[in-house]
Amino acid sequence: MVSSYVRFDDVVFDVTLKGGEVRRVLLCNEYTFGMPQFYKLRSVYEGVQIFMIGGNWNSYDRDAKIHCVERGIGLYNSAEIFRAFCIEEFWDVHTKDKKGNKLYRNGTMRID
Repeated sequence: MVSSYVRFDDVVFDVTLKGGEVRRVLLCNEYTFGMPQFYKLRSVYEGVQIFMIGGNWNSYDRDAKIHCVERGIGLYNSAEIFRAFCIEEFWDVHTKDKKGNKLYRNGTMRID
């Protein structure tokens, strides 16, 4: 759970959780977040641990999500972001369909 936050650079937040852990969040408005957006924003905003890409209609592609998960970086839209502050392995949160398959912008894709 969130204890406090500090905003800087207009779109970057250091969110402090109860217990003292700090997670750096970048708010960006990307309709579809892919690898080009990841590399561009990561080069500008060092140390970001979580990308929040905008509203429920914004999404990310499969490659970007897998890339982030493998590196311990969270990638969420507004429907998913609150889970990032409630669990220890915040980078491994996925929206799933009724069958448990992970959802991405290009439809349902199963990752084993």
